[in-house]
Amino acid sequence: MNMEIEKLDIDSIFVKYTINEIRDIEEKIKVDMERKKEELRSMVGERYRDLIEAADAIFEMKTCAKGVEQFVHLLNDKCSKIDHTLLTQLSTSNTTSDKQLSKLTLVISVKILTETRRRCWMFLEENNFAAAARQYLLAQHMASSLSSSTTDEQLDNDSQKAIVAATRLWHQSRHMKATILDKCRLYLKSIDTNVQILANALSTLIAFGNKSVEQALHEFLTAKLVCIFAQY
Repeated sequence: MNMEIEKLDIDSIFVKYTINEIRDIEEKIKVDMERKKEELRSMVGERYRDLIEAADAIFEMKTCAKGVEQFVHLLNDKCSKIDHTLLTQLSTSNTTSDKQLSKLTLVISVKILTETRRRCWMFLEENNFAAAARQYLLAQHMASSLSSSTTDEQLDNDSQKAIVAATRLWHQSRHMKATILDKCRLYLKSIDTNVQILANALSTLIAFGNKSVEQALHEFLTAKLVCIFAQY
């Protein structure tokens, strides 16, 4: 079946050709698209090859970024419901259970705050920017909960001291947000990048850095251009 793909009339295809012939046409169109894509890559040369390949991945990154953004927002919603759930449980339990639950919540909160900076750095060393952001947001919520508990007369002196110490550690860790975002932007400028890690960095900029998808992709393309021109 000889034909020029460019001159095909879409409306007449289903009238003139059989199903098998239409499938052959589809395959030829796909082959022609790949051939033209390779011709375009050859025309622009190696200098802009990275940008073309990045364009092929932008739609996948955009979907992934929106997914992570939704996940982080969901995490925030879950965290905001923790206090309400605990208050509900406290109001329906006896005094002994109240004290045990309060003590357990305090221990968990203090543990999270004391581990936040170390765990953030651990995730950053693995280029897992989203996990570092998640750890930071969880610690931020716990610190907010503890600050409202310092006036609780039911807490003993040791608990009060633990809250004060944990709060100080949180204040020392608050700079980690800027560090996480800086690490994301630094990865965008890397020469050898992994698509999944790149999507992780872009997603973190969107959800954690309050960037729109368009702003994050603009940062990515700008950083990539700077990186490419720096090589020549």
